[in-house]
Amino acid sequence: MLQQQIQRKQKSFALQRGLYVLRYESAADAAHPPVVMVICEPGRNEVILHPEQTRATMSAPGQALVIRAAGSGNVQVEIASTGHVSTLDVTLKFEPLRRDSGGPGGLMSAPQPARDRLAGIQIISHVARLGDVVAGLDQWLGGPSAPSRIEGFSIVWPGKPSDVNLSYAATVAGQQPGAARLVGAGEFTGTRGRARPILGLMAELSGQGAKNYQLTVEGLFLGAPARRSSGQTITLTGPTGREPLVGLRIGLASTHPNATTPGTNTQYAAGGEPGRVRVFRA
Repeated sequence: MLQQQIQRKQKSFALQRGLYVLRYESAADAAHPPVVMVICEPGRNEVILHPEQTRATMSAPGQALVIRAAGSGNVQVEIASTGHVSTLDVTLKFEPLRRDSGGPGGLMSAPQPARDRLAGIQIISHVARLGDVVAGLDQWLGGPSAPSRIEGFSIVWPGKPSDVNLSYAATVAGQQPGAARLVGAGEFTGTRGRARPILGLMAELSGQGAKNYQLTVEGLFLGAPARRSSGQTITLTGPTGREPLVGLRIGLASTHPNATTPGTNTQYAAGGEPGRVRVFRA
């Protein structure tokens, strides 16, 4: 029996004295996320583990580790495949913990979140003959200059506020009417590699904080002009509902007048410059 070769890559991060939370925000291959391991310098930093945890590893987005740095030093982060992963690209976030005023016994707390949590949003789309393609807000996947059949997508929102829900669904060719299921931020909707293009999509914001944000979705369906819709509930199809989607652009804006943008996350990407669309090939 042939065994799949485990893929690995490492990166070193310099930390100053203090406490940090390392969060596993998202993985480009949401179905088979890579494992994230932390390797510390003995005597300089250490990972504070839960009593039931024996290794400094995170196996899926949503998990976190606490790192204590006794002084300045480096922490090695290793990303490893699980045997099925198509890409090692993940988004990690180092979040320093600060001591509240009140002397040495003060409680530790995370920085207050910024009102605008739009930094680091990615749209990961599966495009025919290209594989998984990643874009930022207001960037075309396919589109007028390079129309390509889009078969599925996910929206990764690392800084999504807890009082906001983002849901979306894709209707694909050959699917029974009404069979499309809403999924949440970070989840994939549609298909991969089955030659079943998207024929329509919907997206919505809900929750108490949804009023502070507005979606804008632009879709290019084969043989038809681009269609654009804005608001908290979006539905897009071609003129007859049978035209395949060959271009997708998603925007998300804050409607709060005093919104600010938080710091960016640490991004493991297969090349490319910030702000550029990146293609990940299995």
